[in-house]
Amino acid sequence: MSKRFEPLFKSLAGCWLLERKISSGERLIGKAVFEPVSDTVFLLCEEGELSLLNGSKVHASRKWYWHLDVNNVLEITYDARRAEPYHRISLELKNDLWQGQADHLCGADCYQGLYRFCNNEFGVDQTIKGPAKNYTVQSHYSKMAVGVPEYLPREP
Repeated sequence: MSKRFEPLFKSLAGCWLLERKISSGERLIGKAVFEPVSDTVFLLCEEGELSLLNGSKVHASRKWYWHLDVNNVLEITYDARRAEPYHRISLELKNDLWQGQADHLCGADCYQGLYRFCNNEFGVDQTIKGPAKNYTVQSHYSKMAVGVPEYLPREP
């Protein structure tokens, strides 16, 4: 009998420290909050401070829905109705690490994602290539302890 991703999926609930590096030099520091919508759906709200190459800083945010399907499949969408899938990831357990890959076309640009999960951290590496884009994005999420005060962006 294979291990199922469901217990790890349920452990996503709560607040996470988010660190994101973009190959062009920008960096985002912030937080990500997984709010349960149902037993198999989370609303992921990310927000933070994006440091640009020119030294300025801007507030950045986005929302996603994470749906857990049968057979360890994670689907990430822009809305709760699943009308616009972003990534559909078949996760496998390898060396105590859940991982999977997915692709998404946005016009002629391809977003390739590698997802890796373990107990209190996970990472998402994206490679974006096409006629309009050519860069990588590495996102690292670390679970914040209960009772930790609101996260404030800091200087790198």
